[in-house]
Amino acid sequence: VLAERRRDVGGVADNKAVMSLPSARALVSSSSVPVVGAPSAPCASTQIEELLTLTELTPARDRVLKEYSGGMARKIAICAALLGPPGLLLLDESFVGLDPESTYRIRRRLQTYCEQGGAIVLSSHILEMLQPICTRFIIMSQGQIARSLTRAQFNDGLAAGQYTDLTQLYLDTTGKNIEPA
Repeated sequence: VLAERRRDVGGVADNKAVMSLPSARALVSSSSVPVVGAPSAPCASTQIEELLTLTELTPARDRVLKEYSGGMARKIAICAALLGPPGLLLLDESFVGLDPESTYRIRRRLQTYCEQGGAIVLSSHILEMLQPICTRFIIMSQGQIARSLTRAQFNDGLAAGQYTDLTQLYLDTTGKNIEPA
């Protein structure tokens, strides 16, 4: 049962394991990829092509993954996590090192994924990117949940002037607020 439930979760378990594969095509086509919840059977080539196109990795699909830049490695890891697609994606700092165009395209794809019933747990230090896409906000401090808000609660706080954005909410919640210079 656990193995069956794991197929419902997509996320990269270890980027080094991903980079040990010979190519992007091998990663997204394999049934034994080092990705949490990877599908048990190879995915349709149309889905693979759509994900490679989304991340602009089609020209590099047969390149050795070790030759990929950090941003390219993150993009191919996101492709692998989206295969299936799973019901839940776990993404940890997945947008670090991505160019603005890729960030925009992937964010739009993730929004579509959620609109189709998928869910994402996304951790990031880039709070400006999270604010427009999240439906729930959990602020962590020293390994503990310091605050948890729904989108409606967050918007109510914005409207009431309690904070101006997610970054200020984070700084106020964690006690790390910095006075402007």
